[in-house]
Amino acid sequence: MNFEDKVFLIDLDGTMYRGEEPIAGAKEFVEQLQNKGIPYLFVTNNAMRNPAHAAANLNQITGLSVTAEHFYTSVETLKYILEADKPAGHIPSDGSGIAYVIGTNYVHDAVTDAGFSITTDVDNNEIAIVVVGLDQSVTYQQLMDASIAVQNGARFYLTNPDVQFPSVRGYVPGAGALGKVITAATRVEPIVCGKPNALIIEGALAKLGANKAQAVFLGDNLMTDISAAVNAGIDSIMIETGVHNRTDFKIYGVEPTMVVEDYETLLSTWQ
Repeated sequence: MNFEDKVFLIDLDGTMYRGEEPIAGAKEFVEQLQNKGIPYLFVTNNAMRNPAHAAANLNQITGLSVTAEHFYTSVETLKYILEADKPAGHIPSDGSGIAYVIGTNYVHDAVTDAGFSITTDVDNNEIAIVVVGLDQSVTYQQLMDASIAVQNGARFYLTNPDVQFPSVRGYVPGAGALGKVITAATRVEPIVCGKPNALIIEGALAKLGANKAQAVFLGDNLMTDISAAVNAGIDSIMIETGVHNRTDFKIYGVEPTMVVEDYETLLSTWQ
């Protein structure tokens, strides 16, 4: 694969770092892209940080120097889907919609920017949408309220389906785990905004002004990163520094264009 003809879409958790620990060689790989003038974006399902905070976090962990303009998140795809669902008649388009939200301020801001008011009272309001993202202080009451709102007819959106993500202590529950709790209670599957939805790839490429033939996705997770690339019809590289490795191909029925053990191997294949 001739990398210099490509634009790179790069995952964060499990690809650039694990928890607060940088992954060996990740910084050097991105610096190679920077030095050669190869366009790149970090495309992340992480809905806890807005692009500015995500850039600051990545810079602090890895020692890189990147800006918010180098990020595209599942929350940006959420905003796109909400806007698309209004003219389709799925949700109110006149500013009267009420939302119940689990997630950080970044997710709350995206929902209000889309024209919804947010409530914590599901019993005395007609909830149009329930939006769930990762919130590390989530309570049982919130999960119960979200489930009741969905059962009462609210449209259910999930920022991303990651049931786990790597930390320095081991794998911990992600937004997808919260979504599965609500689905278990309601038997309603969410509308997934992040990877593996191809829309997040299409949005990232639009931001770069690139086409699918130019794109390659670098990530560690078969079910999100690599599946998103497959769904969008672009090349992919799976790096075995996070959730999955090549022994998982047959289990999940998904394969990347290329698989590498680590960044040393990836850099050695540079053409």
